[in-house]
Amino acid sequence: MTSWSLRITADGSHTVFSEPYQSTYHSMHGAWQESMHVFIHAGLVFALDQYKHSHVRIWEMGFGTGLNAFLSWHVLNTKGISLDYHALDIHPLPPSITAALNYPERMDHPDANEVFEAIHQAPWDNTTSITPGFNLTKLRTDITSYHPDFQADVIYYDAFGPGSQSPLWTAEVIRQVLSPLSHPGTVLTTYSSQGSFRRALSSNNFLVTKIPGPPGKREMIRAIYSRTDQ
Repeated sequence: MTSWSLRITADGSHTVFSEPYQSTYHSMHGAWQESMHVFIHAGLVFALDQYKHSHVRIWEMGFGTGLNAFLSWHVLNTKGISLDYHALDIHPLPPSITAALNYPERMDHPDANEVFEAIHQAPWDNTTSITPGFNLTKLRTDITSYHPDFQADVIYYDAFGPGSQSPLWTAEVIRQVLSPLSHPGTVLTTYSSQGSFRRALSSNNFLVTKIPGPPGKREMIRAIYSRTDQ
């Protein structure tokens, strides 16, 4: 039995079902619309509106299908904003799965297929120039052994949920990884609205807001890092 299989979500976009975690990588209400709602609009676009970045550094927990990286490139490319994108994933998807994902055909851009292919062909544990102005660093490592070496403007926290990966939703991860990754004004978004995670963010210098979630999810979290004495 393979560890992964493709599923079609309600908006017609693919997600992946993980056998080990018995969970899909996205909401079955719509993978594309979930990523756009939680990470692109609530995270990236919000940060651009607030801080007027000319260059953006994004850090993602859970590279997965590469959809968030792909959508981020598209948004920033249309605005002429350069991107450094760092992503962690301990179990990368195999080429047989990533090559079958239908995301490029949903994007109205002449380079969509080429860029999506390059995102997945980029080697792990290296930095790759995907396009001029888009550098991608994919790290095959566990977040609990990860030591941040840069600071992000936007954090996409897209791990499997607390029910599947509870160690990734702890105050310790926030203290050891998310806080060191952040500077005053860093924007973190996640689809989860778990109370203990919200409280742990708040106790580690994040200003936490519950905002409306995507279809099928009443609430989600957006948090802004506020510590100024780093």
